[in-house]
Amino acid sequence: MSETLPARLGPYRILRLLGEGSSGRVYLAEQDEPRREVALKVLRNTALSGDARLRFAREAELLAQLEHPGIARVYAAGVIDTDTGPLPYLALEYVHGVELLEYARRHALDLAAKLALVAAICRAVHYAHARGIVHRDLKPANILVDADGQPHILDFGIAHVAQDRFATMTIAGQVLGTVPYMSAEQLAGRVGASDPRCDVYSLGVIAYELICGQLPYPGLSTSTVIEAIAIIRSGRIEKLSKLAPQARGDVETVVMKAMAQEAPRRYGSAAELAADFERYLQHQPIEARPPTARYLLGLFVRRHRAVSAAIAVAILALVGAAVISLNYAISEARAHAIADQRAAEFAAVNRFLNEMLVSADPAHTRGRDVTVAETLDAARLQLPNDHSLTPEAGAALAATLSNTYAALGDVDTALKLARDARIESEKALGPGSEAAIRLRLAEASALHTAGDLKAGNALLAPLIDQPTPAGEDPRLRFQVRLEYATALLYMGEHELALQALEKLDKDATARLGASDSTTLEVAQGYTSILFNTGRYEQAIAGFRELIGRETAALGADHPMTLLTRMDYADRLRQLARYDEAEKQIRSVIADRTRVSGPTHYWTLLSNYVLCNVLDQAGHPQQAEAPIGPVVDGLRSSLGDRSSDTLNAMFLQANIERHLGHYALAERQYRDVIALRAQSDSATHPESLFPVEGLALTLIETGRSDEALRLLQDALPKADGRSEHNVLYGRLLGSYAYAQMRKGRWQDARVSLEKSAAIVGPPTLDLHHPVVQTVYARLLTVYRQLGLTQEADRLAPKVDPSP
Repeated sequence: MSETLPARLGPYRILRLLGEGSSGRVYLAEQDEPRREVALKVLRNTALSGDARLRFAREAELLAQLEHPGIARVYAAGVIDTDTGPLPYLALEYVHGVELLEYARRHALDLAAKLALVAAICRAVHYAHARGIVHRDLKPANILVDADGQPHILDFGIAHVAQDRFATMTIAGQVLGTVPYMSAEQLAGRVGASDPRCDVYSLGVIAYELICGQLPYPGLSTSTVIEAIAIIRSGRIEKLSKLAPQARGDVETVVMKAMAQEAPRRYGSAAELAADFERYLQHQPIEARPPTARYLLGLFVRRHRAVSAAIAVAILALVGAAVISLNYAISEARAHAIADQRAAEFAAVNRFLNEMLVSADPAHTRGRDVTVAETLDAARLQLPNDHSLTPEAGAALAATLSNTYAALGDVDTALKLARDARIESEKALGPGSEAAIRLRLAEASALHTAGDLKAGNALLAPLIDQPTPAGEDPRLRFQVRLEYATALLYMGEHELALQALEKLDKDATARLGASDSTTLEVAQGYTSILFNTGRYEQAIAGFRELIGRETAALGADHPMTLLTRMDYADRLRQLARYDEAEKQIRSVIADRTRVSGPTHYWTLLSNYVLCNVLDQAGHPQQAEAPIGPVVDGLRSSLGDRSSDTLNAMFLQANIERHLGHYALAERQYRDVIALRAQSDSATHPESLFPVEGLALTLIETGRSDEALRLLQDALPKADGRSEHNVLYGRLLGSYAYAQMRKGRWQDARVSLEKSAAIVGPPTLDLHHPVVQTVYARLLTVYRQLGLTQEADRLAPKVDPSP
């Protein structure tokens, strides 16, 4: 055949060359009858070996059997007589589309859309497998996607028919396919290469590349077959979640199972692979991993996300359940008796939670949507009646349910459940048993959530200095110490909290390792307390380092990483680094919304931080609209006594005051003050911020005498606190402002000079808003009192006002 483009081949008018390979060419052609465009595949010349001709003939026979929307159809097959001799040909469906990877790039597909596409491809491949046809050259270039998003698989030309007369046509050791997408057994040319699981491997590679944009073994593209086998057998594959953090968890598990080195460890069919992708997209348990208790609860929550924004905390509560104790006991190769006991305990917990969640599925409730609260109530009532549970398993379940109730705002039920179960557990297993301690921690956590910080810590105090008994999960004692130290922080005992967290951080790192999730949680608390005690630069550096550790160990989208990123943005706000803070928090909100949805608890808190940044940066009008849904969402999910709800209400009052809506602001401040007074959190410095806000509102509405009385009562509560007394300095500045409004200029001078000495450099940066407010007021006082020299020395330090 001439190398130039022929005008016609038989009944087909040649339009252009689509592509070519080692043995043939593919043209875009127009068929005369019926008139339609086809992809015309012909052998390159007639001097090919008999095996090549047989393989080509086989392709026609095989493809003629396939009629599936995901597989390019065969319209006709035969031989065309030409001047150079007979040319075997196939007339195939011409797919108007683009290659798979290019389609994903052009349409900027998200993870869900990519997985749906791969699942459709898997279904088409399984259709061929069910008819005894294995493709053996699956790759993105052989998959076109049309304008409707329907994938079409091309070129079954080297397909191998399992267990039939063609089974001997591939010579042993002959490699057919494209190396980067081929399994080790296919590269080795073993008979097992005709197993459909070699296509499953290729589908796994395709999914990997589609998700993260690169091949799992990039070196295969330029390797010999022998080198390629060695590369695959080495197992040096980059974790999918490291390249695409959004694939962490189930998606990574599914893809890696499909790409397992040994065929028996892969999915048994392409349909099984498709089913797991589809389960993930429907938030159902995948088959590629055992359905652990925490895992099943997590999936249930994702299906019922709208029930409560606080449900993310319930997932975190499961970290303290039996799953971790089992995993840790096994991973540390502890005594077999302990491991066996934990395994039995875990199996019982897993069975109970599995039954609970399955029973709540709409498919089992006649289509009625069951709320999380209803499911928890059913589980709580069933728990005492399930006699198959050991005391240890029952305790683990009670602790998990208690934590979940607390996260949903039903603190009374959480507290009663944990307390009753603890008493029973102490009777059955002893007060020093792991089960009893886990329930004590759940009870204390419920008390802390209710605002009863002292009572919660009284429960935990006897455990703080106790050594960890042999056989007990060491993470449990670290969690007890972390809960205790956090409560100290919220009671205003900053120095004690700092000492406790500093030691806890060192102990956790030494015992569990720097990348352990418990160690990272401790490090987050320690870094926060560094900031709260005035170690600002040390804390900022610590946040950056911690975010890097968490991203490497857990992934960028992990809840803990996102929480630290949010906290970091809020600390930047507190240092008046507003541009940095806004950039950071908007990035967090985008990721939170993508991962958890717009009404999720943590998404609401991230938006709270953004509103705070905008308000303090002088843009309260931009914060007015978004703060409303944040307050409403937190109040409905956590209640009015939650610290998060109260902080959001306080911010909303600030925004209203800055917009000049003084009546609304005053009412909101008074509500927050009253609600804080109902719990131990009234002793936390945060409780004085709404007092200051109310005082400023009173001053700005002509009631300075009332503001003075309010601040006189607040100042002793702030004096002597940590944070370099910044809060005390702020309150003094506001107190001086009220004195200025009353014309008490000398009194105001004394208050402001003391305030300036407290909040000014090096405590806070010169340009920090608190410092600038104090300095500007002091400059006004100096000028009012005729203190020219003092005013001249201070004036250069005051930023000019617009």
